[in-house]
Amino acid sequence: VECDSPHPSPRPLLASMLFASQSWTSLEKISRDTPFILPVAAIEQHGHHLPVGTDTMLLTEIIRRVEASLGDRVLIAPV
Repeated sequence: VECDSPHPSPRPLLASMLFASQSWTSLEKISRDTPFILPVAAIEQHGHHLPVGTDTMLLTEIIRRVEASLGDRVLIAPV
């Protein structure tokens, strides 16, 4: 995913197309043709130097960038 800056400012995952942020009435209004992203990450060991949630942390950042780039063109499930 491309970013405008090599160091984008952190932005919380509170955007309009995050599934968990939607009410059931807003979900009803989203087209059934809208692509749905189901992010899946592993919880596993990465040696003594990294936490077991490393893959989830990386995927959370990828999803943040996808949401920033695609906006309301996709609906994103929770990580």
